[in-house]
Amino acid sequence: MPNRRRAPDSQIRVAAAIPAGIPWLEVGELQPMSPPAGRTDLLLASTPPYDLVIYPGRQAQAPPQPKLPFRTGTASAAEPTPPSGPDAAPQLLVGTSKVWKVPPRVPRGRKPKAKTGNPVPALKPVRHGPLGADARRTAAQRRQTGACMICHYKKTTCTPDKADSGAPCISCRSRELPCVAYRVTDVVLYREQDAPCHLFSKRWKSMDMIDITEWADNDVRTIKISLAFLEAPFEVEVRKFVPLPGDSLEEKWVDKTGNLKTWPVPPYGIVCMAQAADSISGMIDSNVGIYIRSLIGAGTGDESQLLWQTYLAAFKHCENAPTEAEKKLLCNTFRLWVSCRLTSHPDRIVGDDHLGMRQIDDPDSPFEHMTPSPPVLGAQLECIMYSCFLRPLSEKVLRNLMELMEARRQSTWYTIYLALFLLLHSCAMMTRRDMEYARLVSLDDTLANPQGIYKQMCGATTLLAHFHFAIKGAVPFRLALHGPSSELGTHGALLPDQVDFIVDSAALVDRIRPKWRDLRPTESYGHDFYWISQMFDENWKGDKMA
Repeated sequence: MPNRRRAPDSQIRVAAAIPAGIPWLEVGELQPMSPPAGRTDLLLASTPPYDLVIYPGRQAQAPPQPKLPFRTGTASAAEPTPPSGPDAAPQLLVGTSKVWKVPPRVPRGRKPKAKTGNPVPALKPVRHGPLGADARRTAAQRRQTGACMICHYKKTTCTPDKADSGAPCISCRSRELPCVAYRVTDVVLYREQDAPCHLFSKRWKSMDMIDITEWADNDVRTIKISLAFLEAPFEVEVRKFVPLPGDSLEEKWVDKTGNLKTWPVPPYGIVCMAQAADSISGMIDSNVGIYIRSLIGAGTGDESQLLWQTYLAAFKHCENAPTEAEKKLLCNTFRLWVSCRLTSHPDRIVGDDHLGMRQIDDPDSPFEHMTPSPPVLGAQLECIMYSCFLRPLSEKVLRNLMELMEARRQSTWYTIYLALFLLLHSCAMMTRRDMEYARLVSLDDTLANPQGIYKQMCGATTLLAHFHFAIKGAVPFRLALHGPSSELGTHGALLPDQVDFIVDSAALVDRIRPKWRDLRPTESYGHDFYWISQMFDENWKGDKMA
């Protein structure tokens, strides 16, 4: 056997062993011929075994063969006879050898046309030449705003309304669907604001953590702070500061008769906000269950049962989710949910050191029989929560949620439903708390932070749109009421206990639904189920704020 060496990548090596004496190797009349230009046919020599090398685009050639005699039949006298003898060089047997043809190279990414009688679907037409003036304006507008959510998922051209840029696109209007132009990552999951509440202090112009530098003394004290309605404290080191214009040194509220009441507080602030952030982080991870029990609780009504059972299912699914991405989504959603409660509810001083303050004894105050934390310290806590918790956690939650939604796998429906349930309920809780604070300090507006709440409401509408149109989120609840449980388990890739939970939730929703009919017409944004109730509507259409 001849010595075989590896052919370059631009060559194709074919090797075989053909025994002698096969009839089609018998030479009859030799007709010398040259392959047409550009052919890459393989002309096999009658030398078993053999190696052949094909150079694409060139005439087929054979490597040097061992010196073996030709087996010839009757040859024409007018045609040359192959040389014989020990010094005769081997030659190709042209015209009588087996011919191997290399199939034509198929361009990458394109399939060859079917040779059956079935018609090949036409390719999408390709534009040749520049766009027209109108098409250029439309393309520029869509590059700036992006395609709407419906067109994005359906992979269709999103054509805006030329007469009204704020109107639904042509595709959504023809289908009578809500035209939502926001992505999941554009959603706002908390009440945005540029700086801490100006009623607390005016020394911070942004939410950046900038420590106080002008202190009245060197006495550093450690106090414990917790929300007013539960016992989940975290420790911070505080110090008496030099007050600046705009620093609030009293707690304010309005009594039942409409009179403004005040209560003096000493000028104490957090020494190191970064250190306080570490303390808050540990408190959040250790007390999620306490926050759920204190704020949700296991009530007796159908609505309370639906809330409690869903929060409990989400809490358990943090550990039992099949993938790490789903576990991270739910864990970060709970951390974000607790962080929203910390920034929207009043906090108080607990423990032994109350900074020399007395407890408020007015029954009209939200701090009755409690010691409020200093307002400037509250402004510092807002900077900490926004910089270290709300913003980074919101980005993580939205990024994970978008990845799961755009994958559109049925196996992740259960996790997405639980996460959205928590986020939509959090939006209603933030809205209700903002209304309560506006009444507490006797503001003229219904909301204390109308712009921040409005953005969060738009975010809730966007999440509902993606839930319904990307993953058909309401279908499992219809199957739970009117379809077999086996079909429900298949649709959402649910385990038996998860199927039971969805069936129970669907039954509760079916009983509660009549109570929800007036929520949207009356714009009851602060109701617990204003947003949640829209998750179970298969014919959902977004609010005007979308």
